[in-house]
Amino acid sequence: MGMRDRNVRKGIEVYENGDDSYLYLPGELLVNDLQPAALSLCPAIADALESVRAAGARHALVCGSGPTVAGLFDDPTGARAAVAMLADRDPRPVAVTPWGARA
Repeated sequence: MGMRDRNVRKGIEVYENGDDSYLYLPGELLVNDLQPAALSLCPAIADALESVRAAGARHALVCGSGPTVAGLFDDPTGARAAVAMLADRDPRPVAVTPWGARA
């Protein structure tokens, strides 16, 4: 079993145990294998990723095959501040909170 497989298993174990620390997994576990392809097809995604990071995201990644970008923030207040900071982008950003998470 490779390192990535072990990390994924650990992430699943933490999640299934009801521990909310899965929200704070290390960046190497937050991987989208389609991100490099999406960036090569639409280089503007790189700017969106950088903007989300500059707005305070702990992690930023491409969703699915793109071009949607998601930023993971420490708390809802940080996410809402990023939405305000990036409000001039098109499409406009939105802040969401995971179901059941503390708001």
